[in-house]
Amino acid sequence: MAGAHVIERDLRLLDRLRDLQSSLIQDVGWLVESQCDGAPRADGLRDLQSSLIQDVGWLVESQCDGAPRADGLRDLGERLADLSTVLLARADELDAAALAKLPPDRWIPAADTAPREPGLAHCVGERPLRCGLVYLALCGAACFPLYGKDPARRIDRHTRCGQCLYWST
Repeated sequence: MAGAHVIERDLRLLDRLRDLQSSLIQDVGWLVESQCDGAPRADGLRDLQSSLIQDVGWLVESQCDGAPRADGLRDLGERLADLSTVLLARADELDAAALAKLPPDRWIPAADTAPREPGLAHCVGERPLRCGLVYLALCGAACFPLYGKDPARRIDRHTRCGQCLYWST
């Protein structure tokens, strides 16, 4: 019975590797095309995409006794861990760059707010999601940092969004 369990586990692993292979084609391709602030890291990602896809394909095809090869699994695992570290560090850099342009409390007006009319203020959270010039609030509203870092606290005349208040606490 233990042998059947091991074979079943290896088959699940191979299925996950095939899924990884197809998602690498889409996800890394998307990262290459969607550069934020003109970040010059696309060439490295393109190289990584092609090499990882080939490595996963090789690993799926080169089985030893019906199981994936341990050396291939270890190598791929180490490369994916390194990639994860690099991607998370880059995401932190981009978050810090976005937060540097916002007020310290991260509350900014809705994008449709007129400069002289106070509308709703929204919170963009600790990891702001930016789409062009617009930030997405915790509630999903499109926001624009109309006041920049807002040292005069002009945002205080805006009503705070209830959903953002709930999600920011």
